[in-house]
Amino acid sequence: MYRFYKKAELEKGEKENSMAKKYTEVSKLANQASRFVTKDAENWKKFLRTASRLYKYGFADQLLIFAQRPDAAACASLELWNDKMHRWIKKGSKGIALIYEDKTGRPRLRYVFDVKDTRPVYGARMPYLWAMQEKDHEAVMEVLEKRYGKTGAQGLGG
Repeated sequence: MYRFYKKAELEKGEKENSMAKKYTEVSKLANQASRFVTKDAENWKKFLRTASRLYKYGFADQLLIFAQRPDAAACASLELWNDKMHRWIKKGSKGIALIYEDKTGRPRLRYVFDVKDTRPVYGARMPYLWAMQEKDHEAVMEVLEKRYGKTGAQGLGG
């Protein structure tokens, strides 16, 4: 019994060290990603392409999703994919790590998966993937200019 207790404590300690190591790695990744996207205009545009598809996430989560899966189209937790969308995560898929604070204020990791990591099951739903249509470009630009002022001669993209 004593030996088992010691082994269990060692395993718990190893698991905590592993979790702390993962958190440290993800934190470093977030810092690297923030430096990357602010390095120049092209990198910022790359980030914005990803962020535009993930508008329900905050900046920090968008940054981590961009760093780990820049082509992500629609991300959600395993529970949301399973319970609400009736989509299962494909075997071998790797989650996208995001940082959050638990009720005690301690930083933790949670994982989301992109729609490409899922497969449909009976009654499956496909998420709505918003994209700006060319026909809407003029109206959107008009609203943005009214709210934020005119852009330079090159427009928003340049």
